[in-house]
Amino acid sequence: TLAAVAAIASIRSCQGFEFSAALKANLLGFALVTLAALFFTWLNGASVVDIFNSLMSYSGNQKAFYHFFSEFSKLQISLAFVALFTAIFCRFSTFGQWGDDILALAKLYFCGMSFYLIFRNTPENAHLLFAYAGPWCWVVVFADKRSLPRLMLATIAAWSPLLVYPIPGSQVYFGCVPLLLAAVLCSGDLVVTLGERFPRAQALTKTVPLLLCLGASVLFAIQFSQARHTYYENKALNLPGTQFMRIEPGRVREYRALVQRLNQADVALTTFRSNSLYFWSSAKMPGALYHAHSVDYALNAEQNKIIADLSRASHPVVISRVLPAWVNKPPESAISRWLDKNFEFEKKIGKFKVFKPVAGFPLQTKNG
Repeated sequence: TLAAVAAIASIRSCQGFEFSAALKANLLGFALVTLAALFFTWLNGASVVDIFNSLMSYSGNQKAFYHFFSEFSKLQISLAFVALFTAIFCRFSTFGQWGDDILALAKLYFCGMSFYLIFRNTPENAHLLFAYAGPWCWVVVFADKRSLPRLMLATIAAWSPLLVYPIPGSQVYFGCVPLLLAAVLCSGDLVVTLGERFPRAQALTKTVPLLLCLGASVLFAIQFSQARHTYYENKALNLPGTQFMRIEPGRVREYRALVQRLNQADVALTTFRSNSLYFWSSAKMPGALYHAHSVDYALNAEQNKIIADLSRASHPVVISRVLPAWVNKPPESAISRWLDKNFEFEKKIGKFKVFKPVAGFPLQTKNG
């Protein structure tokens, strides 16, 4: 995907900008935004070294920790290579009739696949959008005149999968937005091309944008109605900071039972990154960091800090989650060995396990 966009970006004629000036402007803008972000984090107590260490500590365990994705299929990889070869052809084509037809077909595929997958509205379609439509995002660069804004949109759309992977959840859907914007622009290009190729269809092409907007509005209204119905069918969580949250009744019972148990403890550890439990209960969090991953992946210094805080607690409790069989277990760590020796199973609350201190707590291990 990136190679295809790079091939198109090597065309140096962009309306309103010389290529070298545009490149300098982009580098300067990137540097200023980065410095502004780093300054903001510094004001809030994080240094550049902290950010770097955090990224480095996560990078080695991302693949072991996240399990939401599958490998790309041979068909998807093949289509990506076709997209690359088509981009190279369009890069060096003088755009005769053959070149125009190929570009129009590429835009038609890109738009059709993007809208089809997004309208199917199932969770995996965000991933399919990256696989089937993403490598073709370079087509948005070609219009009546190539412009820098279109080139920037294609570049952002190509980088989006690298931003959102391998983190599951809403990041994936945010990453789709540049692709969809490119598809919207390309659909407008196709309407113009259709009117030029078939003059008798010009009256129809004028109504196509209106029909697309009407169709999208109807789909949005239907989905909004369904979401609203689901929201009011669910049950209010009624925990601190959750005034607007309504979820499935079974999960409400689980979370309330967990919070009730945590309120009986002075220090609590959730081994699976459910940091909301710290805010919903009166129990204090051990350690100094809210973890975005299993504590088994924490740096050694942070693991030692968690162990020390739990050891000093009067009534500590540990909450873990029952993992599906297909999920890879975290690697054995100093903190997992210490927890196994110092805590014993108390009870199960839904998909969560509660552990209490063993007799004679805290016991010592070779690593603790």
